Amino acid sequence: MDCLYRRGLFFIRPRRTIISNRKMDSEGFSLSAVSDGYNHYRGANPVAINSFFMVCNADDIRELDFNIETINFTLTPNGWRNNLGIIFNKEIHRKDFEYPHKIMVNGENTEYEQEPYYMILWMLKDKGKKFYYLYPHFDDHLKSTNPRINEESPDLAIHMWYTREWKSDMTVHGIHNIERYNRLQKLLKETHNF
Repeated sequence: MDCLYRRGLFFIRPRRTIISNRKMDSEGFSLSAVSDGYNHYRGANPVAINSFFMVCNADDIRELDFNIETINFTLTPNGWRNNLGIIFNKEIHRKDFEYPHKIMVNGENTEYEQEPYYMILWMLKDKGKKFYYLYPHFDDHLKSTNPRINEESPDLAIHMWYTREWKSDMTVHGIHNIERYNRLQKLLKETHNF
């Protein structure tokens, strides 16, 4: 298994992903990540995943038949479209959808293609691949989304959102963004020796 992550994500329990990897292997999942719906920051398509933290079987992605250099993306009023015409198909892509956690907030929007990378998710679904949805724990102190294997398990990582605006006074869930990042810095110094 490979681990993908991006800026704004602080990977605090790398050993816990071994449990996620074992679950994926034993139950035949291609991806493990937080859903792009049903959480405090996103009410997009719940079948899709948000790529801020994703454990994946890279071989399943390599087996997809496409050349990224020949694909064009356009942002439309209905979200991202690609020149291959690959978009969400409720009858195909939702038929084996199982969300294992309670639905929190923000609901879902399956009509709008929130991200251009959704195309790859629908290609995986077309091949019958399964996704395991991590629990999107909302940390009230940091106002972050912290992926967990399930509701009771410890956080795997801290995803802060709005990293490009980390020095900003913009309000995020009731506090200034810079205060969120100051809290994170203090937490990481105290508990993780950063």
